[in-house]
Amino acid sequence: MNDNDVISVTINGVTFKSHIEILDLSHDEMTSLPKNIRFLTNLKELKLNDNKLTELPDWIGNLTKLETLYLKNNKLTQLPESFWNLRNLEKLWLGSNKLTSLPESIANLTKLKMIWLGKNDLTSLPESIGNLTKLELLCLWENNLTELPESFGNLTKLEILDLGGNKLNSLPESIGNLTNLKKLSLDSNNLTQLPVSIGEFTNLEILDVGMNPNLHVLPKCILELKNCDVRT
Repeated sequence: MNDNDVISVTINGVTFKSHIEILDLSHDEMTSLPKNIRFLTNLKELKLNDNKLTELPDWIGNLTKLETLYLKNNKLTQLPESFWNLRNLEKLWLGSNKLTSLPESIANLTKLKMIWLGKNDLTSLPESIGNLTKLELLCLWENNLTELPESFGNLTKLEILDLGGNKLNSLPESIGNLTNLKKLSLDSNNLTQLPVSIGEFTNLEILDVGMNPNLHVLPKCILELKNCDVRT
């Protein structure tokens, strides 16, 4: 972009140049996004934490250079279909909202390395979540998940997986593929047993299975993990 292409954009009374790459509008009490943000198509990082957003506009999908997006602690119940056009996203914060489901089109975000979805109202996950094979961190704590899709086993680069505070009764057999895990949180669920395959997670440093009232016995191979802090 040359100087002749740069325009001035006013957002909430503040003027920005259209070529800016980082914009922070956190803690602004916003109930909707200022329309002029749509002109900032060079944004790579957008912070919208701690507002009162109930929905996002369709034009959010035009910010295709975004790599990092913060939407923590809003009131979002769903995301527009255009949201899943943000194919360059690597880090996505959606925790502390009111999301009840995710579409199959989440599979479009194949560059994601980290996604925070804790403290929402998710009851299930789409099978296509298994397409996010670059994920290294996945936070799903304090939702209403009762099961995980079998495709979960495709997320073999995961190092941190937080599933605490859900309603899981069991884990899919495919979870045994996640041998790069360093931290696995399964606390505060309804698990009755753990897959023996977790005993092969030689990189595991922390395994939290506390507050599963029906989980009475752990497989011996899990207790024998040499470098793992097993929390019961």
